[in-house]
Amino acid sequence: MPGENKKLERCSAWQVLCSKLIVIYSYLEVKVAIFIIVVWLILTKRSWKTAYQYDPHFEIRDKILSRNLTDCSFKVVSKNYGMCKDVFLSTHLCKGSRTGGEKLDTVMGQSEEMEYFQFDKGFMNLGCSKKNKPAIPNIDKEHVLSRLKESIAVVPMEMTREVLSETSAIFETVVMVERREYVNLFYTMCELFNTFIAFEMFHLNENTTSVFLIDAHPEGALDALWYDIFKHVYRFGHQKNKTNTIFIETLIVSNMGWFSPIRIQPVNILYLDKFQQNILSSYGLDECASVPNCEKLRIRFLARHDRIYHPRSKGIGRRTSNEQELIEVLEDVFPYDDIKALNFDSIPFSKQLYEIRHTDILISMHGAALTHVLFMPPYSALLEIRIPGFSHDAFEALAAEARVYHKATYINASSDDIELPVIQIVQVLKTIIDKICSRVTWK
Repeated sequence: MPGENKKLERCSAWQVLCSKLIVIYSYLEVKVAIFIIVVWLILTKRSWKTAYQYDPHFEIRDKILSRNLTDCSFKVVSKNYGMCKDVFLSTHLCKGSRTGGEKLDTVMGQSEEMEYFQFDKGFMNLGCSKKNKPAIPNIDKEHVLSRLKESIAVVPMEMTREVLSETSAIFETVVMVERREYVNLFYTMCELFNTFIAFEMFHLNENTTSVFLIDAHPEGALDALWYDIFKHVYRFGHQKNKTNTIFIETLIVSNMGWFSPIRIQPVNILYLDKFQQNILSSYGLDECASVPNCEKLRIRFLARHDRIYHPRSKGIGRRTSNEQELIEVLEDVFPYDDIKALNFDSIPFSKQLYEIRHTDILISMHGAALTHVLFMPPYSALLEIRIPGFSHDAFEALAAEARVYHKATYINASSDDIELPVIQIVQVLKTIIDKICSRVTWK
């Protein structure tokens, strides 16, 4: 019948429409599901990336878990280096009011004590099969190793393995460094050299070894050296705020600057040549430096100007007040030479190093900047101006190690604003030129 046929047609139309709606809904449902999965993957990938950036050696966990953990491992090497295996750090037991790296103008006047961490018992945890602390020899109380020793806690081996299984902060090898005179070039070079010795002595791989700066100093003018010379450098104050536990397969506590061979015995220093070349190559200056050209010597006066370097600084001492007069007189007396004053206060270390590498005779007041003598060209010369109370021979010894002729001249000065004795400097400079241009070997 016609009416019934129309009803059947309407029902068929509705069925087709419903089928289409079901197909569209299913299609959208799949699209939504795919969208949700994609978002989840992006977020997960980002979290993986963040974890990987924080922990560059995450993949070593399986390697460590596949072997027996080292039992109660802590020893002192060469008197001033500590080494332990399979240690985990409880970062909340590293106490300090600063994390480090703050802008200098935000922390002016803060005490030096605020820039060092205190390590409570249980900060360093060693897995031991017996409930006894590993025997550790006496260490100079000024050494950070002495303070870290007191923080060691002995824990069951099972606990160490459990921490390793759960923590996301895993490092294959770490060298810990506590810096002291962090804005002083001499002591910074001592600490850099001590860290370099650790890499050499323990045969460390620079790609899998991280350096932890375990101090809370604010930003300093020499911080960049650490990041330029070593591949993986972290401020521990920043790391400890990211995680409660850090697992380290091999932990080495570096010698302190005060105990560096550069300071205490700067003669025939092992690894020093390699250290010099490593720094020069880090800044692209490892090509062979030319010996002085006596037809046109490059004579440089290194100026000392007032500047605030750290939160307790009251300015710099032994400032020179008549450097321009000195330069003008030198230009008159030595008209064929290349003479100029250098000011290292506001230029990066890379440019400082370039200037030093292209200097034949360096003239300067006694001060930490004379550490640059390590990077002067062979057979060049250093004229060190000394005043009463500043006469130790560290730079003379370093000059000998670098095959640089050293000459000291003494002046009487009782204030921080020093008027250079121009005639005296000219006379000494003439003897230096005769020496280096005669090509006579000196000791």
